[in-house]
Amino acid sequence: MVCSSCASPSQPAARFCSHCGAAFPPAVPAYDSRIPMARYGRVDRHLHPLSILWMLYGAMPLLGWLLALPVVTGVFGGLGLFRLHHFWGGGFVFPGLAFAWIPFVAAILAIIGFASFLVGFALHRRLPWARGLAIVFCFWTVLHPFLGTALAIYTWWVLMPQASAWEYDRLSACA
Repeated sequence: MVCSSCASPSQPAARFCSHCGAAFPPAVPAYDSRIPMARYGRVDRHLHPLSILWMLYGAMPLLGWLLALPVVTGVFGGLGLFRLHHFWGGGFVFPGLAFAWIPFVAAILAIIGFASFLVGFALHRRLPWARGLAIVFCFWTVLHPFLGTALAIYTWWVLMPQASAWEYDRLSACA
């Protein structure tokens, strides 16, 4: 460090010049990632609505699964045999293998709903791993027409750029 008054060298941590006694200005601290960044970046503006949309997108298959499960078990007789005599009084029975895919579809719906809800919850809580999970899960979501595609594109627009990664890292460190 050099004195601005007499141009003599001095120690970096010195508060006064050892030659002329002039006071040095206080040192400006280097950038610290724990210092809150300026608000209202792209991620900060869009993270809350994005997390709510992911939770709603995850709640839709879960709600459909919860509403359809009692109907399916009632109609299909415990997911085993489908008996038409429940409707028409006859004794005609479809083999149970014809409807063996129903528990599989229900399980897939539950997994997709839970994973989508988890993405939204993690983004809402600003967990450090949530950004990566959301970006990866968008590759599945983009295949679902209309709402899934729109949500994936919106998520990629908010979270994909490198500047968004830095902003999200700072936001998650402050949370």
